Amino acid sequence: MHYGTFGGLPTRILYVFVGVAPLVLFVTVFLCGGIAIEQNLLQDLLNGSF
Repeated sequence: MHYGTFGGLPTRILYVFVGVAPLVLFVTVFLCGGIAIEQNLLQDLLNGSF
């Protein structure tokens, strides 16, 4: 049976950060990517090339 006691509390805290990192990266890609797309669309509309 596995109780997850390897490494103690510091290892558990590290596992939490490693586990949450993909979610944080996923969200930031959409936030930053959405801003870049909006800026490109706005620039295209202002230039009349849309």
